[in-house]
Amino acid sequence: MKRFLFFLFLPFACAAQGVKLAQYDVFLKKQRIEMEPLTLLSSPSKLTLTFSSLAPDLFVELKGAGWGATTVDEGNELLFLFANDSSVSVVSTGLQTFEPGVPQSTYKHRYRITEAALQALTRNELLGLRKFSFKESSEVRIPKEYAGKLQKASALFLKELKNETKVKFLQQINAKDVAGHIGDSVQFCSKTYNYRYNAASNKGIAVLELQADFSEPIVHVIIGPEDRLKFGDAPEKIFLNQDVCVTGVLELRDDTPSVVVRNKEQLKLKSSTPETTTR
Repeated sequence: MKRFLFFLFLPFACAAQGVKLAQYDVFLKKQRIEMEPLTLLSSPSKLTLTFSSLAPDLFVELKGAGWGATTVDEGNELLFLFANDSSVSVVSTGLQTFEPGVPQSTYKHRYRITEAALQALTRNELLGLRKFSFKESSEVRIPKEYAGKLQKASALFLKELKNETKVKFLQQINAKDVAGHIGDSVQFCSKTYNYRYNAASNKGIAVLELQADFSEPIVHVIIGPEDRLKFGDAPEKIFLNQDVCVTGVLELRDDTPSVVVRNKEQLKLKSSTPETTTR
């Protein structure tokens, strides 16, 4: 199977709807993206689908109860059957079993998917699934209301992957040098001296203002309203007057170096961040 090489290396600012996780895995040195689970069946069988990537590999995961609760072997196919009589195939990543249960057995099976298959899911209306288990197979029809949501979720996942092709390798820098790294994926440490947040205005965006001393330029850390709760209650107050470390893509907003953060891995207290060597 062809692999489509997306160079994914750093956390990034991505569309909020449907994106659960987008961060750099410091241990694997790869970018990890995970979308929110999408319901395909709700009764009597339950089934959700989740897109994810660990650069450069792309995956789709089925998690269900009832239909599809079988053992699948490496290379077993899962077919997406479209209303126009076409289909696309994804393949199992390995031997995967299920958990016997009452009243329904449960499972979580992972498959490799290609960009071409994602494109097909975006273009075509899903009619059903055919799941292979060794030499047997079973089919299920997907309700039309969920099929339309799958098209949108596939398009969003593709968009996030394409956005990431623009991202560069992580560079650990000194906060004094941020002006020379606009457009780069960086990690640096500084101090939060002020914040701006008004739930009733500015669309609920929190802006942390960083500057350890006057020799450093001011840097803005931007937290969108959909991400504030990931940092706890009132993150702008939690980080005020604290030494922090920031990981993300530097950009200019209103002529100020800024980083949009979407998860706790991108904004941490310096005391909880491992020591790194600054380049």
